[in-house]
Amino acid sequence: MQASRALPNHLVIGAAKSGTTSLYELLRQHPQVYLPYAKEPRYFNNDANYARGSRWYQQTYFRKAAGFPVRAEASPHYLYWGEKVAARIQATCTDGEVRFITILRDPVKRAYSQYWMDFQRGVEDLSFPEALDAEAERLETLRPQLEPAGLLKFGYFRGGCYASLLEPFLQRFPRQYFHFLLLEDLQADLDHTMDALCAFLGIQPGFEFQPVVSNTSYNPRSRSLQHWLHQRPEGFYRLMRALVRVIPETRRYQLRKRVLESNRQPQSNPVMDPAVESRLRAAYQPEITRLEAILGRDLSQWKEQAA
Repeated sequence: MQASRALPNHLVIGAAKSGTTSLYELLRQHPQVYLPYAKEPRYFNNDANYARGSRWYQQTYFRKAAGFPVRAEASPHYLYWGEKVAARIQATCTDGEVRFITILRDPVKRAYSQYWMDFQRGVEDLSFPEALDAEAERLETLRPQLEPAGLLKFGYFRGGCYASLLEPFLQRFPRQYFHFLLLEDLQADLDHTMDALCAFLGIQPGFEFQPVVSNTSYNPRSRSLQHWLHQRPEGFYRLMRALVRVIPETRRYQLRKRVLESNRQPQSNPVMDPAVESRLRAAYQPEITRLEAILGRDLSQWKEQAA
């Protein structure tokens, strides 16, 4: 298929709340990398988007990507919904060029970060321990709504079960197609971490990446506005179309992003209850052990209670 030439050949598939936004912003700095204006196209996880077809995907997000050796996008929802996403990627990217980048984070910290993100967006009202207790029932009850849209909502513990989430991808694609890094890697040694990633991408190493700060904790000035913008963006777009007859999709995306940012005020999240942290670390032990085998690296720091 001719259009496949401009489809992405690299996908940042997750994990959510593990540094995908920082990685997206870093990769955008490299002149040999093309990334679309929207960080998360969510083509393969969202049934409605996928039904539009690969031509729509290419024309919407990769129309100007021809000529770039690396064409990429970053949708952390892909890892979470890997059972359907991996199969769709395999069916769409049939020339065998697609490769995967996965950035991971201490799963306990990741779960807590996602909880506060949902709370700040106005979609979560339970306390963190209550949300963990309710997670399994919520995900089962809401699956008919969450799966077609490919949403991450309420999957605090599940989102950190990295070994299980990676299985559908590793069953369909060779291990050498994957590059794994940790958020802790970026924070500890940006240059070495990005050089290793550039080597995987097959692009010029030694590029001087400028540090970025992304997705800092915040408190919304209006939770109702934050909820509306995140849960009903199509309503925002309808409003803008009513005000202005023609607004390109890129401008609508940027305008929504600016409204979101203007509704935020920086705020640190409360410290996690040590008892809850201990409970989570114990629950994640089997997943972390399996992940160590997949990554070929020691992750004992994730198994130990933070001091």
